[in-house]
Amino acid sequence: MGDYLYTYTNIYVGLQIVVLRMEALHTSQRMKAAATRVGYFRDSFLRQISSLSISRYDAIDTPWFVRFAYIRMSCMDHILRRYIEETQHEGQIISFGAGFDTTYFRLKEAFGLDIHFVEVDLPEVVCEKIEIIQATPNMSKLLKKCDINIKETTLKSSDYHLFGFNLNNTSELLLKILQLGIDPARPTLILTEFVLPYMDSQSSSDFIRWSSESFPHSIHISPGVTHSAEEITKTLQYFQVKHGAKWNIDCPTPESVIKQFKDLGFEDAFVHNLTCYYYKIKDFGERQRVRQVCFFDEYENAALVSQAFFLAFSAKGKLLFLLQKLQSIDDNICNCNLKPTANHQQLAVLNTINCVQKSAISASKLTCKNGHATVALQENNDYLMYGGKCGKDLLMDCLVHVSVQDSKDSIPVYAATESSASGQSPGKLAYSSLVKSGKDEFILYGGYDKDCEANCDIFVLKEIEPRKYIWSMPTLNGTIPSARWRHTAAIIKDKKGKDLMIIYGGKDGVADALGDCYTLALEPFQWHRGALSGDIPDASHSHGSAVWKGSL
Repeated sequence: MGDYLYTYTNIYVGLQIVVLRMEALHTSQRMKAAATRVGYFRDSFLRQISSLSISRYDAIDTPWFVRFAYIRMSCMDHILRRYIEETQHEGQIISFGAGFDTTYFRLKEAFGLDIHFVEVDLPEVVCEKIEIIQATPNMSKLLKKCDINIKETTLKSSDYHLFGFNLNNTSELLLKILQLGIDPARPTLILTEFVLPYMDSQSSSDFIRWSSESFPHSIHISPGVTHSAEEITKTLQYFQVKHGAKWNIDCPTPESVIKQFKDLGFEDAFVHNLTCYYYKIKDFGERQRVRQVCFFDEYENAALVSQAFFLAFSAKGKLLFLLQKLQSIDDNICNCNLKPTANHQQLAVLNTINCVQKSAISASKLTCKNGHATVALQENNDYLMYGGKCGKDLLMDCLVHVSVQDSKDSIPVYAATESSASGQSPGKLAYSSLVKSGKDEFILYGGYDKDCEANCDIFVLKEIEPRKYIWSMPTLNGTIPSARWRHTAAIIKDKKGKDLMIIYGGKDGVADALGDCYTLALEPFQWHRGALSGDIPDASHSHGSAVWKGSL
């Protein structure tokens, strides 16, 4: 009974890996296709794969991830082209976990690639890719002397080979590759496209040792995710729910990655942040073009992705020189700050803070703060800020008072202190709204918490003494709006001259963007859904709003 249970458990785990792998591949390819459609780069093969067509909805819904797909492809293309040039078309490329990648076809079309190019993936993935190649004429026409065996999940041509194989079994892998005409003595580029995270630690080590021992003159390129595992998981939570992507990732440190490759037979290795490497290989003009392709302001998401993903380079034998060239790209180009870029909610002038009074919050945290709620104190030039995100510290729950000091060389000088607040605190929030409803009273609404869950709570903040506040939660009546973040809120006057808070749009974790409008009467607290007419704006989030002539 124990043996049967063990066998069935292995089958179940194997099926789970296949499902995860297929979902991840389809998601990745959708993002790549979106990148081509919005204009980041050209790939006629991606555009013609009808079974993986990308909708406008996908391209716009996660624009920061689409841009990251382009960045990753740019880095991999750069490495491949450098390898082909440096080996003078005398090498060979083996790509493990290639999925539905079109790299071979793009390189073949661009400059007549004439070296052996082998792709390996799970049999289920290979079967689907063979069907795609057969159904896409401009792909199949590039393959000479093509022989397809669906039963054995193989496709063989004069220089392109594709076969299905479980990489946990390396004992038969080399024999399979040798049968395709690969010469282990030739300079070999080995790519592992996020294959290692799908293996347990022992299988991953066995595979790296196998590649080192089997190809004495090789360079190994392996994208991966580093220590920001928890952060990247939270950041991608909405994306995962929306698109069905699932991650099964072990997250090592860069130092442990380098040590692993060296311990398992490679002579040298280094790890580079993926986005930082992109900044090294692309000139300013290209980066400017990319910034204009597709607007997005979700910099905090992009920054977390940037911090988490890396490229691991390792080499031995005759390709050590190439490793050194890939590593020696001018480091001065890449003294890039990967912290989130300021958005419309952020006080950019906080970068000029030179007077921080003694408190629990530091100047460095203030200068990288983003996603917080901010309101101007109309009686002076001061500001009140709540919550937000601060680099790797993630969500915050501090209330900060920013006051204007004397100007220095026409540049305002600010002082920031953390204000005391008692009562029922809203907790750690990002992308909520904060408005001033009276001389000493403020209304905080919405935002998302540390679990990336949106909320629809209202908190009242009342100043009881200078710089001393108390929080409370009022009883709400009426039609309460759906939970949301990245909305806008403002105070207007109703017909009787009383304060009325009005909110519009935002995100709720389900819809791409919201297009509804709600008002909140403050005496007592009563929600009403607004009836919109006339030229109704598109559903939106991360927009701006202001009160003009008594209207929003």
